[in-house]
Amino acid sequence: METDFSFNNKNIKKYFEGDSSYIPARELLYIHSHPLIRPNFVYEIDNLVIRAGDKLSSKNIQGTSKWVAELETLCIKLGQSMPDVNIPAPEETLKHLRDIYILCNKILKA
Repeated sequence: METDFSFNNKNIKKYFEGDSSYIPARELLYIHSHPLIRPNFVYEIDNLVIRAGDKLSSKNIQGTSKWVAELETLCIKLGQSMPDVNIPAPEETLKHLRDIYILCNKILKA
């Protein structure tokens, strides 16, 4: 496991871009138990969601309501995969984070 927990880590970046040859489950668990480690990909996704939300609210983008509904659904699924302090299924949580990452990047490119 590399000590870079951000998207500068090629394995993490590749996973979030759709390559599942390496799943950063250990990294997610480590970040979850050490939340002050920065930068990290969870923090970067949080910032991505904020930027995408700002873009949706500041511009009248065609399909906005569809994207808002999809983003809301993905965030609910993410919350359901983390019912308490522990992450029982890090792979499932990572999949939800990846879906959010992909959607937010689509929004930012629109």
